[in-house]
Amino acid sequence: MNNQNQEILDWLRCAEEYLETFVILLENSLTTSRSGCTRPTIVNFGYFLENLLKAGIIRKNNLAESEIFAHVSEKLLTEAGYNNLSKSEREIVEFLAETVKWGKYPKRGKGDRGEMLSSSSGIVFSDQTMFFTCPNNLKSLLEFSFRLLEDIRLILCTDQTEEDKIYFTDTFDRLIYLMKRSLERLEPHCK
Repeated sequence: MNNQNQEILDWLRCAEEYLETFVILLENSLTTSRSGCTRPTIVNFGYFLENLLKAGIIRKNNLAESEIFAHVSEKLLTEAGYNNLSKSEREIVEFLAETVKWGKYPKRGKGDRGEMLSSSSGIVFSDQTMFFTCPNNLKSLLEFSFRLLEDIRLILCTDQTEEDKIYFTDTFDRLIYLMKRSLERLEPHCK
């Protein structure tokens, strides 16, 4: 396996670890009758998506790992070639980016006691994490991310040697399984 493929596989395997953790936390939230997702749940999903996008960017732009500095954001999606996001997709990414950036803290910044954030639908949320307590918003994030996963799988599995293709295919099969499992678990909670 060449160096670039090994780097990409490392990013994908890291993404898989975060997605596995997300699924465990999501299932726990749903079975303990929480009103939605906790910050650690969404932060882990954000890390999954960031690592997935970086794997795609390395291949698509023929970069070295050290050349990618952005975190999950609309900027990172643009680097991956997703320039035409819908308004709702941009909103999902914005809320996810805010959660990843600030989700490890009880508030967004010094003196901030919970800025009210508005969605495009006019619904106001007390903070970035609350956006994802709405199961339909979380479902939209998962569906959007599943499309990204499928696109990146095509980018990364095309023009591979048979030996390398096995590693990528196996990893993507596990990622797809985890995404489908998340959507299946969430579906009964959506309206």
